[in-house]
Order: sequence, then structure tokens, then C-alpha cells
Amino acid sequence: MTLKTFIIGDATHTGLIAQIVEPVIGLMLAGAIFFFIWNVFKVITQSNKPDELAELKSRVIWGLVAIAAMASVWGLVNLILGSTGLNTGAVINIRTGP
Repeated sequence: MTLKTFIIGDATHTGLIAQIVEPVIGLMLAGAIFFFIWNVFKVITQSNKPDELAELKSRVIWGLVAIAAMASVWGLVNLILGSTGLNTGAVINIRTGP
């Protein structure tokens, strides 16, 4: 097994990126979305407390920044992998004739 196969994978082996990095990025993105939604909920329910409202609004903004940053990094990684030919996404071959 070559280093490229170990990191990226090929038709028969799943690479390190597919096994570890992509699920971790997905979990981090899900955590950022949860953080954002939770703080929006707290802003709505605690809107009568002005001292806490400023802090909660700041958290909502930072949640949006985190979501945007993670989505951008995920897209950039996929762009680099696709443009360098290292993207080994699953290809399904379907027979259309005899």
C-alpha cells in the first residue's frame, strides 16, 4: 500500500481522509450548527434580560462565523482534491447493454 493509497484511498481501500477526517469535520460542523441554534433559542427566550442579550448575540454571530469557516474549509479541501485528481469518490458502473 502506498502513502497516497493510505491517505486518499483507491478502488479497494478506504483512505485515511474518508475514514477519519471527513467524519470529524462533519461532527464539528454539526456541533457548530447545534451551538448556533441553541444560542438563537436562548436569544428568543431571554430577550427580556438586556445584560445577557448582548453576550448571546455575540455567541450567535460567532456560531455563524464557525459554520461559514468550516463549510469553506470543507469546500476548499474538496476543490483541491478534485482539481489535483486525488478525489477518489465512489464511481458506480452500470451496464446498459448485453
